Amino acid sequence: MKNSVVIKGMKSGIVIMLDKNLEYEKLKGDITQKFKSSSKFLGNADVCVNFEGRKLSDEQVDDVLGVIKENTDLNVCCVISKDEKEDKLYQEKIEENIKKSTDKRNLEIIKQAKQNLQKEKKLEEERKLFRQEKEQYEKEKKLEKQIEEAKKIASSQEEKSCDEEDFIDKCNPCSIGRLHIGGLRSGQAIEMNSSVVVIGDVNHGANIVAKGNVIVLGTLYGNVYAGSDGRQDAFVIALEMQATQIRIGNVIARSSDSQEAVREKEAKVAYVEDGRIYIEKINRSVIKDLKM
Repeated sequence: MKNSVVIKGMKSGIVIMLDKNLEYEKLKGDITQKFKSSSKFLGNADVCVNFEGRKLSDEQVDDVLGVIKENTDLNVCCVISKDEKEDKLYQEKIEENIKKSTDKRNLEIIKQAKQNLQKEKKLEEERKLFRQEKEQYEKEKKLEKQIEEAKKIASSQEEKSCDEEDFIDKCNPCSIGRLHIGGLRSGQAIEMNSSVVVIGDVNHGANIVAKGNVIVLGTLYGNVYAGSDGRQDAFVIALEMQATQIRIGNVIARSSDSQEAVREKEAKVAYVEDGRIYIEKINRSVIKDLKM
């Protein structure tokens, strides 16, 4: 192997001196061993290759270049030949190999970029889900706080205990007569001879009629009639007041009558004073003036 293959360095690359008399398959084995053993010495570089001592066919040149690529970190840029036609052919082969190698690297880069994009999309979806869960949690906490405040208002009313069978006849209409858990859809209605607490939204087209007060722990969009027996000291409370129509006793107010008041998303109370329905934010002063 020492006599059949010799590698010499030159300024722009390497010269491979080959035994001209050795059978090619044996020579190829010697070339493989030579480049394996010289791999560390040759290092990683772009080089030109010059073959001396033996004329190789195009297929054999390709073979040797493949051996160099498999057994070293060298990148063969060109093959130098004294024959111009042969040199041109080698150059075309080298450029073709370089293009194939470049295309392969580009495909790997594109593949990696797609994988990174998919990971980023997945992370963004996870961030979006986290934000939604956080917003939902904050809404629930806010609703819990508003419900607690409404419960305090409701608990300040005088309640008389009564049996389920005759509670409409025996209970004071101003006391809490019914607790309805869940919203009311369009077409649904509640009619009571006492006060009503609804935990949920009252949608457009839903109706509540009560001889006592009406408390909605949610958004009030539909129609509500408090003090249906003619009492004008009843009131209506909602965490968000956007009622289509509010009636207390014999006084009626529609959404257009209190347009500015209903725009704000805050707990409000509707009550009658001087023959008109007023809608105000709930505070201690307003609660004190309500007749429980």
